[in-house]
Amino acid sequence: MLVRCLHSHKNKPWSSTAVEIFPVFIGQEKSKVVQIFGSIEVLQDDRKLCNIFKRDENEALGLSEILKFIPIPDGSRVFDVCSSLQMKFDIKDVEGCLAIKGYVNWAASVFYSSLWYEKQLCNLIQGQHGGFAAVHYSIFDEVVRVTIKMLIPKIESFDANPKVWGSLVTQYSHYDHSSRYNQDYYRSVLFKRTWDDLVQISNDSSTIPLSRSMIVVPSYSSLILNVDLSMGVSDQKLSCATKIKIGERKIKYL
Repeated sequence: MLVRCLHSHKNKPWSSTAVEIFPVFIGQEKSKVVQIFGSIEVLQDDRKLCNIFKRDENEALGLSEILKFIPIPDGSRVFDVCSSLQMKFDIKDVEGCLAIKGYVNWAASVFYSSLWYEKQLCNLIQGQHGGFAAVHYSIFDEVVRVTIKMLIPKIESFDANPKVWGSLVTQYSHYDHSSRYNQDYYRSVLFKRTWDDLVQISNDSSTIPLSRSMIVVPSYSSLILNVDLSMGVSDQKLSCATKIKIGERKIKYL
């Protein structure tokens, strides 16, 4: 595995503030399969910064008992001084049974006070016809962006074109992840595939395609990578937990 740390901004290595948004949980009164669409926008000073989720009705995301989260492929938001930051929710389902609209607001006072930093935070947005969205996030001061690239090692016993499934999940070393709740809601999933939707690595590339490759890490913490991968028809496995210390430019693992 190759991990490379990139500067948060071109002119300085550390940013003022960053928000790390973890997967968004969708709760329903009746557990059933729903097809959701809409958007979750991040706004800075009332200006749209980005979409962390956006789907049209014809490409709705299916949620069920097994999958209750909206995956966030880019939940790392780095910014300088601003008067406010918001998340705007507009989520519906194709049958019209679910409608979640609302805002999560962070005023300037939040960023000027250390009270809200380094915490595992959560906000609920109530649905209009029942149901809700729960967004879990953390606010950090002094962060660095980390770009992760996962390479399959060239080992003779491995298949030439391995089929890969399993997971690659990151967490912060200064957080307590001993409970199942914290494991589910305050970690970032970079890769997750089952045998039914595995990926095959070609001869030309030994890189595993990640659903997310960039994450912010506070300067006072380390990033822990939990690797649990299976490859090939012979069920060859790579499994480990590796700690990346901020400040090391390139690190090779596995």
